[in-house]
Amino acid sequence: NVTIAYTPEEEALEYQIGAYEFRLVRQTRELLRIGGEMRNCVAGYRTKVLRKEFSIMTARTEDGYAICIELDGRHRLLQAYGPWNRPLSGDALLACRTWVALGGLTVAFSRLAPADLSAAEDWDVRPLHPELLDGDSPE
Repeated sequence: NVTIAYTPEEEALEYQIGAYEFRLVRQTRELLRIGGEMRNCVAGYRTKVLRKEFSIMTARTEDGYAICIELDGRHRLLQAYGPWNRPLSGDALLACRTWVALGGLTVAFSRLAPADLSAAEDWDVRPLHPELLDGDSPE
Protein backbone atom coordinates (compact mmCIF):
# COMPACT_ATOMS: atom_id res chain seq x y z
CA ASN A 1 0.00 0.00 0.00
CA VAL A 2 1.30 3.42 -1.00
CA THR A 3 -0.10 6.86 -0.14
CA ILE A 4 -0.86 8.97 -3.21
CA ALA A 5 0.06 12.66 -2.94
CA TYR A 6 -1.96 15.33 -4.73
CA THR A 7 -1.50 18.99 -5.54
CA PRO A 8 -3.84 21.58 -4.03
CA GLU A 9 -5.37 21.96 -7.53
CA GLU A 10 -6.21 18.26 -7.57
CA GLU A 11 -7.55 18.28 -4.01
CA ALA A 12 -9.81 21.21 -4.92
CA LEU A 13 -11.70 18.78 -7.19
CA GLU A 14 -13.22 17.05 -4.14
CA TYR A 15 -16.88 18.01 -3.70
CA GLN A 16 -20.08 17.01 -2.00
CA ILE A 17 -22.82 17.21 -4.64
CA GLY A 18 -26.22 16.18 -3.38
CA ALA A 19 -25.89 12.63 -2.05
CA TYR A 20 -22.56 12.11 -3.87
CA GLU A 21 -19.17 12.66 -2.28
CA PHE A 22 -16.44 13.01 -4.92
CA ARG A 23 -13.02 12.03 -3.55
CA LEU A 24 -9.58 11.20 -4.88
CA VAL A 25 -8.16 7.76 -4.17
CA ARG A 26 -5.65 8.35 -1.34
CA GLN A 27 -4.14 4.86 -0.92
CA THR A 28 -3.31 2.28 -3.57
CA ARG A 29 -5.18 -0.40 -1.58
CA GLU A 30 -8.38 1.57 -2.21
CA LEU A 31 -8.09 0.65 -5.90
CA LEU A 32 -8.58 -3.02 -4.99
CA ARG A 33 -11.64 -2.26 -2.87
CA ILE A 34 -13.15 0.01 -5.54
CA GLY A 35 -12.54 -2.55 -8.28
CA GLY A 36 -14.11 -5.29 -6.19
CA GLU A 37 -17.17 -3.29 -5.18
CA MET A 38 -17.74 -1.70 -8.59
CA ARG A 39 -16.75 -4.79 -10.59
CA ASN A 40 -14.29 -2.91 -12.79
CA CYS A 41 -10.56 -3.05 -13.62
CA VAL A 42 -9.45 0.05 -11.67
CA ALA A 43 -7.13 -2.07 -9.51
CA GLY A 44 -4.92 -2.46 -12.59
CA TYR A 45 -4.28 1.30 -12.62
CA ARG A 46 -1.98 1.24 -9.58
CA THR A 47 1.30 1.86 -11.40
CA LYS A 48 -0.17 4.52 -13.67
CA VAL A 49 -1.72 6.32 -10.70
CA LEU A 50 1.60 6.28 -8.85
CA ARG A 51 3.35 7.66 -11.97
CA LYS A 52 0.66 10.38 -12.13
CA GLU A 53 -0.38 9.28 -15.62
CA PHE A 54 -3.94 9.03 -14.29
CA SER A 55 -5.90 10.10 -11.24
CA ILE A 56 -8.84 8.09 -9.98
CA MET A 57 -11.81 9.76 -8.33
CA THR A 58 -14.85 8.07 -6.91
CA ALA A 59 -18.25 9.31 -5.93
CA ARG A 60 -19.89 7.53 -3.03
CA THR A 61 -23.34 7.69 -1.58
CA GLU A 62 -24.49 6.17 1.68
CA ASP A 63 -25.01 2.94 -0.32
CA GLY A 64 -21.35 2.73 -1.44
CA TYR A 65 -19.41 3.52 -4.58
CA ALA A 66 -21.62 4.91 -7.34
CA ILE A 67 -19.16 6.43 -9.84
CA CYS A 68 -15.56 5.68 -10.79
CA ILE A 69 -13.75 8.42 -12.70
CA GLU A 70 -10.46 8.37 -14.58
CA LEU A 71 -8.66 11.66 -15.23
CA ASP A 72 -5.53 11.94 -17.33
CA GLY A 73 -2.42 13.86 -16.27
CA ARG A 74 -3.93 17.09 -17.61
CA HIS A 75 -7.12 16.54 -15.59
CA ARG A 76 -9.28 15.68 -18.58
CA LEU A 77 -12.08 13.24 -17.85
CA LEU A 78 -11.38 10.02 -19.76
CA GLN A 79 -13.95 7.73 -18.17
CA ALA A 80 -16.84 7.99 -15.74
CA TYR A 81 -18.88 4.87 -15.16
CA GLY A 82 -21.10 3.26 -12.61
CA PRO A 83 -20.82 -0.29 -11.28
CA TRP A 84 -20.02 -2.94 -13.91
CA ASN A 85 -18.78 -0.08 -16.18
CA ARG A 86 -22.34 0.92 -16.94
CA PRO A 87 -22.95 4.37 -18.40
CA LEU A 88 -24.12 6.92 -15.85
CA SER A 89 -27.76 7.91 -15.78
CA GLY A 90 -30.23 9.66 -13.51
CA ASP A 91 -28.87 11.38 -10.41
CA ALA A 92 -25.41 9.82 -10.85
CA LEU A 93 -25.10 11.41 -14.30
CA LEU A 94 -26.40 14.73 -13.01
CA ALA A 95 -23.96 14.70 -10.08
CA CYS A 96 -21.03 13.83 -12.34
CA ARG A 97 -21.90 16.50 -14.91
CA THR A 98 -22.25 19.04 -12.09
CA TRP A 99 -18.83 18.00 -10.77
CA VAL A 100 -17.30 18.38 -14.26
CA ALA A 101 -18.76 21.89 -14.52
CA LEU A 102 -17.56 22.91 -11.03
CA GLY A 103 -14.06 21.67 -11.75
CA GLY A 104 -13.94 23.32 -15.17
CA LEU A 105 -12.92 19.95 -16.58
CA THR A 106 -12.78 18.86 -20.19
CA VAL A 107 -14.52 15.63 -21.14
CA ALA A 108 -12.28 13.68 -23.51
CA PHE A 109 -12.91 10.20 -24.90
CA SER A 110 -15.81 9.57 -22.52
CA ARG A 111 -19.35 8.53 -23.29
CA LEU A 112 -20.65 10.84 -20.60
CA ALA A 113 -24.12 11.87 -21.72
CA PRO A 114 -25.22 15.51 -21.47
CA ALA A 115 -27.39 16.52 -18.53
CA ASP A 116 -29.59 19.49 -17.64
CA LEU A 117 -27.76 20.89 -14.61
CA SER A 118 -30.76 22.97 -13.58
CA ALA A 119 -32.26 19.75 -12.19
CA ALA A 120 -29.60 19.88 -9.44
CA GLU A 121 -30.16 23.52 -8.46
CA ASP A 122 -31.71 22.57 -5.11
CA TRP A 123 -28.95 20.08 -4.23
CA ASP A 124 -26.40 20.83 -1.52
CA VAL A 125 -23.18 21.51 -3.46
CA ARG A 126 -20.03 22.36 -1.56
CA PRO A 127 -16.28 21.93 -1.97
CA LEU A 128 -14.68 19.59 0.54
CA HIS A 129 -11.63 21.90 0.67
CA PRO A 130 -13.00 25.45 0.28
CA GLU A 131 -9.68 26.91 1.42
CA LEU A 132 -8.10 25.62 -1.82
CA LEU A 133 -10.48 27.43 -4.16
CA ASP A 134 -9.67 30.82 -5.59
CA GLY A 135 -12.06 33.75 -5.64
CA ASP A 136 -13.55 32.59 -8.94
CA SER A 137 -15.35 29.64 -7.37
CA PRO A 138 -18.74 28.92 -8.95
CA GLU A 139 -20.29 28.90 -5.47
